[in-house]
Order: sequence, then structure tokens, then C-alpha cells
Amino acid sequence: MRQAGLAHHGRASVLVNNAGIDVVRDMAGTSLADWDRLFRVNSTGMFLGMKEFADDLHEEAVAIGQLSSVVNMSSICGLIGVAFQVAYCATKGSVRLMSKAAALEYAALGKKIRVNSIHPGTVDTAFAAQCLKELGEVGFAPSPEEARAAIARAHPIGHMADPYEIADAIVFLASDASRFLTGSELTPDGGYTAQ
Repeated sequence: MRQAGLAHHGRASVLVNNAGIDVVRDMAGTSLADWDRLFRVNSTGMFLGMKEFADDLHEEAVAIGQLSSVVNMSSICGLIGVAFQVAYCATKGSVRLMSKAAALEYAALGKKIRVNSIHPGTVDTAFAAQCLKELGEVGFAPSPEEARAAIARAHPIGHMADPYEIADAIVFLASDASRFLTGSELTPDGGYTAQ
């Protein structure tokens, strides 16, 4: 992963760890294999990204004279519990605290790297459509359409996020405009967790 990234981009001053899979099931129906698979992708993948790119990020920060940035994609499910998504919530909660711990560790070691997590609400993507379909199947709503309407209403802003709205938040955390943020979480969730 590291070699391919550096071969393509040449250097690294920003790392966006954006990995996520989900399983929508009640706890009794969530297998250990499901649990392990979600942790491997959603949490371990981010750990490996930070581990592999830390020296590159630090070296680039020293070379350009500003801190490098790691943005770890979590979810509102990393801040609050959501029925039928116990494994997903557990993995995304781990991303939040792993980001805080890494931010403190890099600072203690004198590494010029900021680490923050981002916790979006539901983003209107194929991933969300599949989750909404599965929520309908487990009884959250009578149909995927009604699940979609319920989720949209749960965001006080009145709709699910457009992917570009989340991309803008990532760009902010990646940029020098957020240079005093490390170990923080940004929550572009349309007001979902304010309730």
C-alpha cells in the first residue's frame, strides 16, 4: 500500500484513511467472522495506514515547514449507538480513540503530524442505500424507501449528506486551515448527534 501510494503521488503530506464496510444485523445474528471482518477493514486498516506512512508524513512536514495531516474516517456510529449495527459502531468508535491516541503519541515523539477523525451522518451513496435496504430487512422500517425517509428526517438539516459536503470537511482537516486541530473529531452530520 505504501509503495503504491508513494509511486503514484511521489510524497505524502496528507493521509485520508477512508475504509468502511458494514453488517446490518442484530447482535445475536452477527457472527464472529462478521465482527472480525469489520474490525480488519474499519479499524486495523486505519492502524496500518498510520503505521506505514508515519515516517513519510513526518519527513514531508519537516521539508515543507508545516504539519502533515491524517484524517481518519469514522462515523456518527463512532459517537452514538445505532441498533442493528453493533459491530460497525464498535469499529468506528475504535477509530475515534485510536486517532486521539495517535495524535498524542506523535506529539510526544516530536513527529510533525496532526491526526483527527471525521464523523459524518448518513451520506447519500450506494453504501448507504445498501445499509438502508438491510435496515428494512431487519425491521427498522417496512421498506427501504421508508427507511430512507426516516433516516433523512433524523438529520435536522432535512436530508442525508451529499458526498461533496463530507469531502469539503475532509479537505478542511487535511489543510493548513485546521493547523491547530489534532486529536479532535469533526462531525458533519446535519445536526444528527445534537439531538
